[in-house]
Amino acid sequence: FFFKVVFKIEYFAALNCLTIYIVAAIGADDIFIFMDAYKQSRTRDLDILVDLETRLSWVYRRTGTAMAITSATTCTAFLCTLITPLVNIRSFGIFAAFVILLD
Repeated sequence: FFFKVVFKIEYFAALNCLTIYIVAAIGADDIFIFMDAYKQSRTRDLDILVDLETRLSWVYRRTGTAMAITSATTCTAFLCTLITPLVNIRSFGIFAAFVILLD
């Protein structure tokens, strides 16, 4: 919907289907960051270990910035494909950046 209606791009390359693997890789990276912070929370402060909600709140606050920066830099890298004259690559870059932004 957004690709054709909002961006007015009629061309949808088959390469765009590979975006799902990129999003999965970013998610896997975020899980590694999250789990590392979760393990660190066990030894940080006893106030964090009061209940699961408090512990996860601490973990999200600790990892949120790192996960946002990971997604933002990947999105920016794909937006850099706007300068290429190859339509297939440009279409893939716009699509991947938009999917990562929404993820």
